[in-house]
Amino acid sequence: MGILLSDLKIFKNNDLFDSNSYVLKLNEQTYIIIDPVSSESNFDLIEYITGLPINSKLVIFLTHEHFDHFFGIHKLLESFSSRIFLSENILKGLNDSRINLSYYHNMEYKCDILNFEEISFSNGLFFLEEFQLSVLFTPGHSTGSQCIFVKDYLFGGDTIIDPKMTTAKLPGGNKTYLKNTISHLKNTIKINYKVCPGRGEMFNFSDWQIN
Repeated sequence: MGILLSDLKIFKNNDLFDSNSYVLKLNEQTYIIIDPVSSESNFDLIEYITGLPINSKLVIFLTHEHFDHFFGIHKLLESFSSRIFLSENILKGLNDSRINLSYYHNMEYKCDILNFEEISFSNGLFFLEEFQLSVLFTPGHSTGSQCIFVKDYLFGGDTIIDPKMTTAKLPGGNKTYLKNTISHLKNTIKINYKVCPGRGEMFNFSDWQIN
């Protein structure tokens, strides 16, 4: 059974970023948070989570290790009891301003997370049976890029995105890896997922035209 569009909340972030954050209601108690971003100029995400039922379970995933997709995550972790799942590459980015690119924006943003659950890929895939959720390793845009599949939604980060925005030119990017990732995605995904990109508008996977 799919998830209703009304169960998905999109936060098109603030004056600092044009990245998207998502909160997906998985069931009456569980909310999946993808790429949480908040700042002093925009607390919409924090305010929304504050308004959730008191016994809500929050589960956090990141699509990759660039700071504009997790900026302000410390506020979220300090304020709410949350489970966070991290791969080794994304964890490195959280702790290194050069890897997460904030260094190049004169921000030096880091977040030391001690209590996390590890995403360990087997044949490029991580499956979390508890939430019927899977994570696919999709390097190219960054070393740690990954796509997250929840029911009929696909959270594509900056990998599955408007082709004009797809890039491997940033530090940690790799054109060959990105080309292979795109080929793998186009050849193996047979479901017409609703794509929730890291920036821009939602679209159907079948409409993703990229070479």
